[in-house]
Amino acid sequence: MTSTQKKRPTSPDLLGSEKAIKRAAQRAREIAIQTNTPCIVRQDGKLVDVTKQSMPATN
Repeated sequence: MTSTQKKRPTSPDLLGSEKAIKRAAQRAREIAIQTNTPCIVRQDGKLVDVTKQSMPATN
């Protein structure tokens, strides 16, 4: 297996879990933006508020 290939889960409970987690993360970001709440994630080993990256600039 190369580094670009992912091992697929064999358990029926885990099938589709990656997509579900990604949907939940996207929804959490959307809600955080709507409610002006920070949404902190780890990117490249650093904690980052992703809502600030998504917000339009205000003058």
